[in-house]
Amino acid sequence: LVRFDTGLAANLRAQLPLPILQGIAMVTHLGDLLWVAPAAAVVALLLLLRRHWQLAGIWVMALLGILPINGSLKALFQRVRPLHDHGFIVEPGWSFPSGHAFGSIVFYGMLAYVLLRLLPQRFHRTVIAAAVLLVGMVGISRVLLQVHYFSDVMAGYAAGAAWLVLCIGMAEHLRAPPRDATP
Repeated sequence: LVRFDTGLAANLRAQLPLPILQGIAMVTHLGDLLWVAPAAAVVALLLLLRRHWQLAGIWVMALLGILPINGSLKALFQRVRPLHDHGFIVEPGWSFPSGHAFGSIVFYGMLAYVLLRLLPQRFHRTVIAAAVLLVGMVGISRVLLQVHYFSDVMAGYAAGAAWLVLCIGMAEHLRAPPRDATP
């Protein structure tokens, strides 16, 4: 896997021209904390204003879990980032797992879950397709920009998906009608 990761990173570094990388950098910002945090706050506020208390609580819990969980994993693995010397995007810190991949699958996945709960059925396919597309674009951009190895992004997706499933499972548990206590 390390050989694949380093070979892919070197190949991308040699073949992607700077103007292409600059365009890809615009896509990667869809997973930046500077975009996700304000957008998450707006969604939380809208849910609270519409009195969707449980959805708002799960939404906030899911989003607040991103940084400590991913940060703990990065501290545990301490993988150095690939060489990204193109000069227009610099990423400090550890590489594994990708925080953008982790964060985007949680943010866009939870957003899709909230919208699926609130919107009519006819919008569900579009919501799911949009979430998958956005998550995929963010992850691909991280590899193309050479700020993450492919395995970093896949690990970010896996860890983020695990957290997302846990949060949605909790939301569904809270949503379920209480069972009758008598046999």
